[in-house]
Amino acid sequence: MTKQEADYQDCVRQTTRIQSQAAELIKLAQLRDDGDLSEAEFQNAKSNILT
Repeated sequence: MTKQEADYQDCVRQTTRIQSQAAELIKLAQLRDDGDLSEAEFQNAKSNILT
């Protein structure tokens, strides 16, 4: 694998991870907005997703 191919694969993996994190944050926000999660629970879960 060339460096260019490896860089491309890294970019794809990072983009996929970011999209997955965004989807999880949207779900968490909906749970919070529906009253199923407190603000503290939301912030804790958000912190776990983003680390």
